[in-house]
Amino acid sequence: DILHAIPRDRSYYAFIWYRLGHYYEKRFHNRERALQCYQKAADVDDSYYQALFKLGYYAAESANYQDAEYYMMRTIQSLFRGRSNGLDEEIYNTWQFLSQKELQYAFKAYMLLAKIAIKTNREYSAKAFIDNACSAALAFERAHLIFEGSTNPEFFYFWQYHRLSEPLWAMWKVLEP
Repeated sequence: DILHAIPRDRSYYAFIWYRLGHYYEKRFHNRERALQCYQKAADVDDSYYQALFKLGYYAAESANYQDAEYYMMRTIQSLFRGRSNGLDEEIYNTWQFLSQKELQYAFKAYMLLAKIAIKTNREYSAKAFIDNACSAALAFERAHLIFEGSTNPEFFYFWQYHRLSEPLWAMWKVLEP
């Protein structure tokens, strides 16, 4: 039977739950149903950073800062999982191993953590989160520089498109004093 031949990869099922949540959120503006789907995605795969981010985002939007911080920290841990030996100082120095999409999520998570720190009167923590957001923006920018000198036309078009991309512009705009 073909259905029994399909591998039961938890990340695949988490992706389906996440996309269903995204569908409910964007198409029907049904936040409750979207949250249920994002939670199911995180339950199926506890390292699915996109679902963890959404859970943290909605918790922050509801002023549930403790849960928001928890989910944002889990988002960051998931992004760096398997890319370091687990030491705190090393986890945050492995930017070059993250994809462009992962760097954007890291940036957004750190910025939200900084906002939470400010709203909960922990300004001293906000600076560290903003510094990490800046590191994510720099890593995003540097990733494009790799392709700048390449003679491969595919790399050139990739670099040309992203070097002045909206995500990069937005990252720097958010960090402007």
